Order: sequence, then structure tokens, then C-alpha cells
Amino acid sequence: MPRITWRAGAHSGTAEAEAGSPLMDALRALGLSFPCGGRHTCGKCRVLASGALSEAGENERALLRGTPAGTRLACFVRVLGDCEIILPQRAGDRIETGSAVLDAPLDPIYKGAFGAAFDIGTTTVVGYLFSREKPEALAVAGEMNRQGRCGADVLSRIEFTLQNTVEPLRELICGQLSDLLVRLCRDAGIGKDQLSGLCVTGNTTMLHMAAGLDPRSLSQAPFTPQSLFGETWDLRLPDFPDLPAYLPRCVSAYVGADITCSILASGILRQPGRWLLVDVGTNGEMALKTGEGLFCCATAAGPAFEGAGISCGSSACAGAISQVSLEDGALRCAVLDGGEAKTLCGSGLIDAVACLLRRGDITPKGRTGGALPLFGAVQLTQMDVRQLQLAKGAVRGGMDTLLHAAGLSYGQLDGIVLCGGFGSRLDPASAEAIGLLPAGMAEKTSAIGNAAGAGAGQILQSRPCLDEAARIPAMAHVVELSASKYFQKRYIQAMNFPPLCEQDPLSNLGGRQL
Repeated sequence: MPRITWRAGAHSGTAEAEAGSPLMDALRALGLSFPCGGRHTCGKCRVLASGALSEAGENERALLRGTPAGTRLACFVRVLGDCEIILPQRAGDRIETGSAVLDAPLDPIYKGAFGAAFDIGTTTVVGYLFSREKPEALAVAGEMNRQGRCGADVLSRIEFTLQNTVEPLRELICGQLSDLLVRLCRDAGIGKDQLSGLCVTGNTTMLHMAAGLDPRSLSQAPFTPQSLFGETWDLRLPDFPDLPAYLPRCVSAYVGADITCSILASGILRQPGRWLLVDVGTNGEMALKTGEGLFCCATAAGPAFEGAGISCGSSACAGAISQVSLEDGALRCAVLDGGEAKTLCGSGLIDAVACLLRRGDITPKGRTGGALPLFGAVQLTQMDVRQLQLAKGAVRGGMDTLLHAAGLSYGQLDGIVLCGGFGSRLDPASAEAIGLLPAGMAEKTSAIGNAAGAGAGQILQSRPCLDEAARIPAMAHVVELSASKYFQKRYIQAMNFPPLCEQDPLSNLGGRQL
């Protein structure tokens, strides 16, 4: 059986593979990510490889153009015999862990001394350890979601289950929750056996995978979930057998428990006025609170905001350009941890496009005329701009459709609240400059950090919050964007940059043809 010798920085080891088997299968277990799920489209699974491997074909060579000799894309390669692989080193990722402190009676839903809350995001996983004596967390830990090696978004992970069942993804996420719990207990100086309960939130697909439920029905009409949760489950965590986990109720197949928790933590239901809550992430979930009720939707923005699908893109990690400004016509880039720019994260992508639009290097329709250098070897390509246009068109189109359904204009909003990791790092002025936020709304936009995790912690620590969260899905009116002609029109229009993307948003409120 062929032997794979691998090295990643100071770490190394060996693995075995069947002759003729995909290299991708062996490297997933070592943590290499395949953002497109191995569909040969993103070009992100680069490794340095030598030995008995299949030859690179035309499609792989096209994706590798300009890379050093010996670079291969693991999703294309098959193992023919013994080989050597050098994996890319991953710098420390910035995980958004900030959250609001409980503003409700302290009345935990667990019986023992300690409990924990988790937010399973598509991109990141964050955990909080609590004591029944205090409202604030004793310890916090976060990581990139390990399921990312099987696909950057929910659809690519669902597609992974078609060939592999849900069990590998369940094992990945439950093993990660278990490892994070061990770290949280260590950091807080308590024993593992002192934990007595969990609250675990996430979108509907993430909760299906954590619970071991087949998620394939979520990708096929009529998009019927196996469960909307709102009850206690045994997640079979490796180091915490029989630890009960409460999974908050989802709103629908694509409006998950994470938006339920975000609505709870934001407090918009208890505030007067009209508020739009937006998680500007891979799934683009959002909620509009008006005097007439609560409107919710989810839009498939894709992972471009998290750096996937962008030629030099990455998560917010060391070496990533995180901010870009324009000074005297020249671009000024801020790099996380300083030093040489290696990649471009989502917030830097938004800033860069905003600056390049202002300078005239990008047209309102998104044309670039070629690659645009940013800093060092980091550049923006025409395809990068198109990927951003698709993502921001989906989010802005969803926002417009929610307001259209409620018969409101943006001028009637009291504010826009951004949540989630990317939303909390986003510069509202840059978001407005590219049309992700409507004109004039940057000053009325605020960020509240990891609202989904905060809401899960509030449910864990307060039965009144548990009861309030249980009522939210019942009061929500879900706007199905897949059946909305208005969304289809606005999605296409909103792909453009201002002023083109602002043409006719919400201008004909009388018809409300969804």
C-alpha cells in the first residue's frame, strides 16, 4: 500500500492510501481544507508534492498558473505509489468571540455547577463556559470549523454527505466541540465531570450535522428539515458521554437557530422602532422587526466574505490584509500582525473594492481591465470582483426583499445591526461604498459581535431567555427568496456597484409582488 510522507511546518508524519485513491481523501484527515468540496473550482487545496502521483491535467494546470514548480491541487491528484507532501502552514485565525452579557434573571437551564454554550457557524465554532453563579463567561475558545475541509458552505457539505453519509461530518464537529470543552475546562480550572449541560446553536444544516440527521432534504424541494429542534439532544461527544445539549428552535430550513439566538441577544424585539438584523456571512440570514411583526429570510451569499473563492483570499489570519484606505490616490494596506502581505481577508476585500471604485479602477458594473495590485504579491482579479458582486448582490437583494415585504423604505429604519464574525469586522462606510449597505445607512449601522453565541449563552443561563427564544420562530414570517420575483430582480441589480445598484430599490412599495 502506498505511503504518504507529509510535513506541515514543524509537524510531520506518514499515512497510507490505496493505490489509485484520491490524495484529497488522505489529506482531509490531516486538516487540509477543500472550500469547494473537492469540485475542482476554487484552487485553494495547494500542496507541494513529489513522488508517484498522477499527472496534472489541463484544468489543474490552469488553476495553478503562476505557482512554484511542484505545486499541485490535492483534489485533482491520485496516489499511485509512495509520495511526499508539504502542507501549507496556517497562521492563527481571528475568531469573533465578543458577545453581550446576560441582561435577564440568572436561572440556568442546567442542574450542576457549570454549563457551556456553542455557536456552530459555517466558518467558525465558538464556545463559552459558564458558572451558575455568574452571568458572564468564565472562559471562551474558538476555532475554524473543521468541517471546512469538506466544503466552505452548507451546500458543498451537503453534497459531501451524498457520497460519504453525514457521519464523517458529525464526527468532525462533535469531536471539535469535545476538544473545545476540554480546553474551556482547563482554562477555567475545573474538571470535565463538573459540566452538566450545553446549549448549542447554529444554522439548520449545522445542527442537522451535529445531531447526525441526514441534511440532504435541505437542498432539495420542498426543503423539509428532519427537525427544527427546540429540544434536548445527546450529541455523543467523545469526552463527554451523555452530556445533554439543548438545541434552540430554528425558524425554517434556511433560517436557523443562530438567527433565533441573534434576535434574542440583539434585544431588537424589546426596543421600539424598526430594526434590520443582518448576519453578513456565508448564509446571509437576516430579520426585520417592525411594528407589524418579524420578517426573516436567508440568502446564499457563499463564502467570498470569508475569503474562499478569492484568488488571494483567506480568513482573518496573520499576514492577511484586513484594511485598505486611499491616501492621495495610493492604496494603504493594514496587515494583521504586520509584515509582508500574504492574503486578503473579507474586510480587506470590501475596503479594497471601495477604494478602487473611488479611484476609477473598477467600473459600476464591476469591470477591472485586468488584475489590480494591492500590496506585495496580493492582487484582485476580475473573477475576485465577480465573486464579491455575487455575494453582496445576494445579501443586499435579501435586505431589499425583506423591506419590500414589510412595505418599508430604508429611511424608515431606526438602524441596521450587523452580527457574526465578518459583520463585526466590516467597515460600514466601505459596505455603503460598494452598495452592500444602502446609501445613507452607514451612520445608522452598528455591530454587536457574535450575537448567536451570546444568545446561546443567554438561553443556557436564563430560563426566561429560553422561553423568549422559543417564541421567536412562531412569530416570524419567513420570506422565501427562491420563489420571490422581486428578489430575483434586486439580486441582479444589486450585483452592480453604486450608483447602478441603487436604481429602483424599494421604489414601488404599493405592489409588493414577491
